[in-house]
Order: sequence, then C-alpha cells, then structure tokens
Amino acid sequence: MKKKYPNKKVVAITSNDIYTAAHGSDHWGVFGLGSLTSNVCVTSVYRLKSKNLNNRVLNVILHEIGHTYNLKHCTSKYPCLMKEGDHTAKDLDTKSMKLCSVCKSIKK
Repeated sequence: MKKKYPNKKVVAITSNDIYTAAHGSDHWGVFGLGSLTSNVCVTSVYRLKSKNLNNRVLNVILHEIGHTYNLKHCTSKYPCLMKEGDHTAKDLDTKSMKLCSVCKSIKK
C-alpha cells in the first residue's frame, strides 16, 4: 500500500519527558526521537529549559526531521545539524543548524 502523502512529515511536540534505551541505560533522556523508516518524529521541551527555548526547539525539530529523511548521526569533522549532541540543552545553543557537505550529499 502506498503512503497517501509520501513527502509529508509529522512532528509531534510534547512537554512530557521522553527517553530511549541507550548508553547502558533503559531511560536515557533525550530531546527528541526521529524515525529512519517513517515520516514521524517527536520533540520534547521537558529538558530544554526556558533560556533560548525557541532556538533549542527548532534545532531539535530540524535534527529529528533529518532522521525521517534517513540521515543518521553525522560523524564528519565539520559542524553539522545531524551531529549527536552531548545531551545538554546548552549544547544546542552552539550546534549548527545546517547540514555539512557530507550529509547534503547523501542520496535520499
């Protein structure tokens, strides 16, 4: 069955805490989760704090939408939106909001 809107993305935003199993923990707190196999992602403001909230939320949303385009975490040496952060809200204040040339060149 074909998707009705194959190029549409769904972004959910919640104030609830979200977490995943990672780094040896069953409850690794995250800012967002994006699916590499569907058009859906979620962002939580729970851990973002109020300072620079709009920029932080936008950064997380763009990063998670990148995952819905099948982009994994970037390992290039260049600043990139798809780099995995250090899981602190402050990290989002200096994180790039653009894709590096390596990620831009990945075929969708």
